[in-house]
Amino acid sequence: MDKNTRNMLTVFGVVVVALVVLALIGSLLSQILPLTIALIVGMVLGRLSVNVNLVEVGRNALRRAQQAQRQQAAPVVKAEKPAARQQAAPVVKAEAPPVPEAPQALEARKQRIADAEVEAPPAETKPEIKDFVIRSETEILAEAKQREAQIKQQQASADSVQAALEERRHRLRGGGES
Repeated sequence: MDKNTRNMLTVFGVVVVALVVLALIGSLLSQILPLTIALIVGMVLGRLSVNVNLVEVGRNALRRAQQAQRQQAAPVVKAEKPAARQQAAPVVKAEAPPVPEAPQALEARKQRIADAEVEAPPAETKPEIKDFVIRSETEILAEAKQREAQIKQQQASADSVQAALEERRHRLRGGGES
């Protein structure tokens, strides 16, 4: 074999091996590495949340968000003049008086209550079980036997009808009388 041909085949082999290695690295970086990272993150988060009730955490987050939204929507009512504050003597109260709601918030609350009452079905449409009778085991077994007897009787009558039809076909075909 010529030295030049051997060198060309060696270079060709090196290029092929390099392309295969690059393909494996590309596959590793584009598919396997992100899946491995997601697996590791999932396992770590799973182990950290073993003793945490995630449903309760979600409810608390929703509750906090709703409270923050209510506080932002409520107008500031406690605006006092500085001069009036200096003239008045400090009074210590056991409980703070409730803050009156804005008329818009009050109307919105009344509307939500009215909507909830409309959506709730009336008490008359709720099914009530009044004719429920608790039966003993012997009564249940007796009823089961009675139903089995009725089913057998129906099957026997169906079999007798089928047998009568078969006999009639046989006579009509000229099989004679039996």
